[in-house]
Amino acid sequence: MNNLVKPKALQKGDKIACVSLSSGLASVAFERYQRAKRQFETAFDVQLVEMEHTLDSLENIYQNPQNRLQDLMSAFLDPTIKGILTTIGGDDTIRLLSLMDQTHFDHLVHVQLRVFILQQHRHKRQSPTMFSYT
Repeated sequence: MNNLVKPKALQKGDKIACVSLSSGLASVAFERYQRAKRQFETAFDVQLVEMEHTLDSLENIYQNPQNRLQDLMSAFLDPTIKGILTTIGGDDTIRLLSLMDQTHFDHLVHVQLRVFILQQHRHKRQSPTMFSYT
């Protein structure tokens, strides 16, 4: 069994990718997303950057899970990205697994360690779950 490896702590000014793995709600509630983004950047002194499809419409996010996977892989493979934050978690994230092949897993295993925060709904409240990959 592999041991969980702790990623390096985020530093002031680090770039964190925002990805939408389940829903396009960030585009629907864009002003709320922008306020949360500013608050997160101010509180943690980091730079949040959206991946290509992060702010796509609800329909586009749902109908194109391959775009969500592309955004996730791009974030993991970009050496300037030190962390990944999902805009929202949800049931539809599971569809990404069926699109992943051995190449995707190999890339995830061989990239630099990243902080990956997936928002999950638990008991009518969101609580972040942190994962790290080596």
